[in-house]
Amino acid sequence: NTGKSVMLTWTTASEQNVREFRVEKSLDGMNWSTIGIVNAIGDSQSEADYHFQDYELQNAFMLYRLKLVDNDLTFTYSKIIGVCNEEESEDCKYYSLSGVEVIDIDRAPAGLYIQGCGSKRIKIVRP
Repeated sequence: NTGKSVMLTWTTASEQNVREFRVEKSLDGMNWSTIGIVNAIGDSQSEADYHFQDYELQNAFMLYRLKLVDNDLTFTYSKIIGVCNEEESEDCKYYSLSGVEVIDIDRAPAGLYIQGCGSKRIKIVRP
């Protein structure tokens, strides 16, 4: 996260019949939008590096995932990562998986939560 944009990077170990990577973003963890498409190498037995830069930071906290689309149009999703917008949020905050901020994590019910601190990536925590 550069403050004015988020640079997403990923590496594939190998590829077989991969058509493209659709970069998806969500503000609430339920509603996803495709914000970009990165063409894949397609077939490779070696590592390949990819990147996508998101310049439209709409919220203090954003979720991203990749939709890996094969040539036959079948697809799978990557893991979800979260990013805090440094200009919007400087303190550590906790969110439910639906993206709702949790004010007091110590009093929240047991479960999975997302933690964000400045420009650091988010990790899933269990209080």
